[in-house]
Amino acid sequence: MVKLFRLGIFALFISGVFSAPATAASSKVSFVLAGDSTTASDGGWGDNFCALALKGSCFNGGHNGATTVSFVTGGYWAKVLSNLKTFVNNGDKVYVTIQFGHNDQKSQYGFTLATFASNLTSLANQVKSAGGIPVIVTSLTRRSFDSKGVLADTLQPWAGKLLF
Repeated sequence: MVKLFRLGIFALFISGVFSAPATAASSKVSFVLAGDSTTASDGGWGDNFCALALKGSCFNGGHNGATTVSFVTGGYWAKVLSNLKTFVNNGDKVYVTIQFGHNDQKSQYGFTLATFASNLTSLANQVKSAGGIPVIVTSLTRRSFDSKGVLADTLQPWAGKLLF
């Protein structure tokens, strides 16, 4: 039920964004996408989302295997900010989606929930400072099931940190 509610809210957001008229301050609505493989080209939702941005520009900066740290240190975040600034300088109203969690959750990286939340807050604040509007997107669930065939929602604690 909660997942359907989240999906419904996202659908309402998207329908409002794509149908919203341009204001005097912005000629069009554009998007910049940041995230892991769930957003990236060749498998994530990002390219299909960008195809819907008919009246604006869209840059899919998603990268396979990225964490909130490796995305920054690998230079992908710099590309996101560069595209954001270009769109803002063109007078666009720019939404920046930020979707991480799948890789940050893995024990090999040693991230805590607090570190994850702090990293997301930092990314969102940088988007605001550059003139964009951050949209934190809940990580997609893993296709993991328990012995009874019930979905094991292992990402729920990480998704909960998105509400800051």
